[in-house]
Amino acid sequence: MKKLLLFFITGILVSCHHDDNPFDTPPACYGSSDFYLRTQAEVEAFAALGYCGVQNLVIGGGEGQNDIVSLEALSGLYFSRGNIAIQNCPLLTSLEGLNNVTNTTNLYINNNNALTDISALSSLIDLRRELYITDNSELTSLNGLQGITRAAEIGIYNCNKLKNMSGLNNLTKVDGTLAIDNCANLESLEGLNNLNSVHGIRLFLNPALASLQQLENLKTISNIDDSSGYISISGSALTTLAGLEGITDAEGSLNFEDNLALRDFCAITNLIRYNGVAFHSQGNYYNPYVSDFTNGNCSIP
Repeated sequence: MKKLLLFFITGILVSCHHDDNPFDTPPACYGSSDFYLRTQAEVEAFAALGYCGVQNLVIGGGEGQNDIVSLEALSGLYFSRGNIAIQNCPLLTSLEGLNNVTNTTNLYINNNNALTDISALSSLIDLRRELYITDNSELTSLNGLQGITRAAEIGIYNCNKLKNMSGLNNLTKVDGTLAIDNCANLESLEGLNNLNSVHGIRLFLNPALASLQQLENLKTISNIDDSSGYISISGSALTTLAGLEGITDAEGSLNFEDNLALRDFCAITNLIRYNGVAFHSQGNYYNPYVSDFTNGNCSIP
């Protein structure tokens, strides 16, 4: 078996109690090192060590291609106290094998061009900070992320077969920014129906995005320290901002650019008139001024 590319391991630990919080008191089967698995042989060799948890786990590693086709051997892994990253695995079609992972601080799924299914992540219920899913050209669904209720940051970039956000159905709060960029076939934000608080929303260059209606439960756009909250939307197919009416607690700015069909801004009238948020509109079908909201000219036919 190929030599495993790992940091030094002090021994194979055999006992594990999965009921304990691994962030508070790591169980005996925790491997405190960072592990880098760059080949299928290394995946199998790591699994044979019997660790139920790690500090950081990188599957796939650097820019070069690798031969990883399956993660099924990793079914004994329950948590990471740091990062789990699956990246640059051109032959990997699913995350089967990660079915028992319940906890991690950050999760990165990047540049896996055969990956179609992440439903194996359905046991993940404790994401401490970031979720980034980027450059997965064949990924058709976020199903598997239903256990995530809160995150510090979420970024979904360059996933051209995603049509909605279904899978994030139980997400209620993003402490930082929720960013969805360059998803060519994204039609709606279905799946974000329970989101009620964010610091920022950025929707850039999603040319099929035609509705924000699924944000109807969003109430709060919050500041973080000296950073103002915001909504920024550009390059969409939106004709209306319907779905944003429910926002009652907002500070910061609203920015809309190059939404060539956008003609109805009435959903944000109260935010403009009574919350004093900064407003910028440019390159849309209609580009109202702040005074237009006061005068009842928030839309045109």
